[in-house]
Amino acid sequence: MSGYGTASETGGTGRILDDETYESAFGAWTDARRELAARWNVASDPANLQPAVPRAMHMAAGVVREHGATVLTQQESEQLIDSLMAPIPSGS
Repeated sequence: MSGYGTASETGGTGRILDDETYESAFGAWTDARRELAARWNVASDPANLQPAVPRAMHMAAGVVREHGATVLTQQESEQLIDSLMAPIPSGS
């Protein structure tokens, strides 16, 4: 904050922006706020914070759902599907 006093207008300095540029700054701020809100909403959505389950795992879980009963118990099928559908952390 030490630079604030230096950067503040002291009263003797006039505005150097023309009226059109000065007014357009308000519109730019409105656009910036809208963009920041949109990015915040995406970044804070819990669905976007969870690692994605790869498509191959979705497909494998589908195979287990469709054919697992022929070789697995219900509990084994459910456990396998839960394992396949668990998000894989980044870097794995």
